[in-house]
Amino acid sequence: MSRKRRDIFVPVSLYDLLDSLGKGKSISIATGRVVQQLRNVRGLSQYDLASLSGLQRSHIGAIELGFREISVKSLYRLSVSLQIKPSEFTRLIEIEFVNQPEVK
Repeated sequence: MSRKRRDIFVPVSLYDLLDSLGKGKSISIATGRVVQQLRNVRGLSQYDLASLSGLQRSHIGAIELGFREISVKSLYRLSVSLQIKPSEFTRLIEIEFVNQPEVK
């Protein structure tokens, strides 16, 4: 199973996800990277995204840095604000999580 191309769907097994957790990978960091990438692609500032989603700007910043985990409600608000389906949003987070480098 190749994970080199990020622009196509890459199925990830539960085993891969569990294996990734044991290698010091962080779901919070993966989530933050995806939020920041989508925000930048849409040309939004953190303030813009905060206004659209109803979240605080400081909360958006903490999410992007991987300091905060997001609730399902926040995930939904962000996905609507970033004009992406929640299922696609979580798929991008999953791919980012599995592709993180190992922390030694």
